[in-house]
Amino acid sequence: MQKAKRSLSELETRVIVLENVEGNNLRYIISIASTNSPSSVFSLASMWLTNCGFAQKEADEIAKAARWLAIIRRDYGPREFERITKGFTSTE
Repeated sequence: MQKAKRSLSELETRVIVLENVEGNNLRYIISIASTNSPSSVFSLASMWLTNCGFAQKEADEIAKAARWLAIIRRDYGPREFERITKGFTSTE
């Protein structure tokens, strides 16, 4: 039996942390979330952010949000993914 999907509104709440990410960091996170598995997105985002000087705890918090963003793409499709990510990039 397949596990039930989380609601889209719950996932949107979980990615709200990304509103505080700017510039190249945000572009990179959106890019990897658009093509990689949620697990890969978490590890790639965490490594990227720590290499950019973020503290590990902050990097992991943002990486979790990036993982949820990848889950939105996987479970709800590219249209919802784009709708949500456009909201982040329009505030840059």
